[in-house]
Amino acid sequence: MCFDVECYQSELYRLSLVVTNASYAFTFIFILVTAIISGLIVRRQLKSLDLIAVLKTKE
Repeated sequence: MCFDVECYQSELYRLSLVVTNASYAFTFIFILVTAIISGLIVRRQLKSLDLIAVLKTKE
């Protein structure tokens, strides 16, 4: 596996790697928002779960 910028260069195209503070901030905010949304979805599903019926089921 090659994760270097050199692996993505050829005579036809060239992709440059640009990492700035803004890209770190965007990534952090994006991951934070998606984690919050995922947590809210799981919370809503757990809230509607009937725990007594779940605990009474036999294996």
